[in-house]
Amino acid sequence: MGEAVNLVNNSKVEKIIFNCGPYNDLEKELINVLDKKRIPYYSCIKELNIDNNKLYFLQTKEYDNENDNSNVIYTELNGYKFMFMGGCINYY
Repeated sequence: MGEAVNLVNNSKVEKIIFNCGPYNDLEKELINVLDKKRIPYYSCIKELNIDNNKLYFLQTKEYDNENDNSNVIYTELNGYKFMFMGGCINYY
């Protein structure tokens, strides 16, 4: 999360997906940059379609612990199943 602002400033980022729960200070700083660059961001989503693929966000509840709010993402690609766990934000 600490390098998110640098990634957004130095890479092509189309949108940001935040985890569930309130925004922390680093996320608020990133949101200021996103607003200036007019990059859309979302929080606590259930699904995301990317071309013909679908990502399922399995963690859609809000907990008291920020780590417990981390995204858990599941997808299937070419017959393989993938699960990505942890992290506060995801870049697409």
